[in-house]
Amino acid sequence: KLECRVAERRRFGPYVLERRLSIGGTAAVWQAHHVDAPTEVVALKRLLPHAEEHPDIVGMFRAEAELLAQLTHPGVAAFRDHGCVDGSPYLTMELLSGTPLSRIMRPAGGERPMPMAGGAVAALGVGVAEVLGYIHCVRSRSGDALQLVHRDVSPQNIMVCPGGAVSLIDFGIASYVGGGEKTKTGVVKGKYAYMSPEQVRREPLDGRSDIFSLGIVLWEAFTGRRLFRGESQIESMQRVEAARVPPIAPAANAGDRELLATIMACLEREPNARPPDGATVAARLQPIAGQAGLGALDAARASAPAVPTEEGAIDLEPIDDHDEGSDVTSTIAQHPDLMAHIAAVKAQLEANRNEGSS
Repeated sequence: KLECRVAERRRFGPYVLERRLSIGGTAAVWQAHHVDAPTEVVALKRLLPHAEEHPDIVGMFRAEAELLAQLTHPGVAAFRDHGCVDGSPYLTMELLSGTPLSRIMRPAGGERPMPMAGGAVAALGVGVAEVLGYIHCVRSRSGDALQLVHRDVSPQNIMVCPGGAVSLIDFGIASYVGGGEKTKTGVVKGKYAYMSPEQVRREPLDGRSDIFSLGIVLWEAFTGRRLFRGESQIESMQRVEAARVPPIAPAANAGDRELLATIMACLEREPNARPPDGATVAARLQPIAGQAGLGALDAARASAPAVPTEEGAIDLEPIDDHDEGSDVTSTIAQHPDLMAHIAAVKAQLEANRNEGSS
């Protein structure tokens, strides 16, 4: 991993790296500024040295930059610049003054989430669903539909900003038309416990896959429990593929009942049974959220504790390796039971389709 615990700022091409904000398996994000604009702070994302040695990872990174340059929405960090310094690619974006949802849900850093009020969860759902509604319908500069799927909707990639505004970050494994084939046969990309069933089955994805992932996030935020996370990565994927949601106590008020009904609709195992798009989800949750929900979400953000760290070595979001998934070809191949289960599911789905058409 990148050795970056330094007591002083460092120069990176035309930028000065002020402090590290996060680090993952292939890249790190820094707070930085351009040497010609020291007061204009940005988020600079750069690949880690070991990742720069893999052409496919470098290609995905460049595709992310090209994609971000085409997105314009309040819930997506604005793209600024991209380039290469001594063979090391980077991109810069608007620096969001927010808190990762993962920290709000798990303020003590443990595995078990803290339950959030229904209004706050509804406001969270509205914010993410509106971003999904935009990215799933966005068109390229030439007017062609991008058919964009984020593929990594999870608490780590949702930022809650002052006032309860919500942003979706990290489009590093997003799939879209023109983005190149970034997923090899047998490879599953995303965080295991936040995938959709069809993502686990390695089937073609559309926006409804992201809707399922949003349902997982909202269910966990409301209940204070993990939904599909198992004792291992494979067990998590098996639970996702089965999509069995444990029962929870009946909600005490009409707003929470409608919230839960919407969440459960997002968590339908078959894509055709889910809400068709983010706009539909946002419309269902907006009356529940209202201004009170935004206020409750902002209060939850403000109460999330800061993590004290030394200057130059800030980790806003440590990675949970158990949830992380980017290339699990060998992992799946080593578990024939899961492969057999997936094959049986596909066969049953095909049989159901044939029966319905006869």
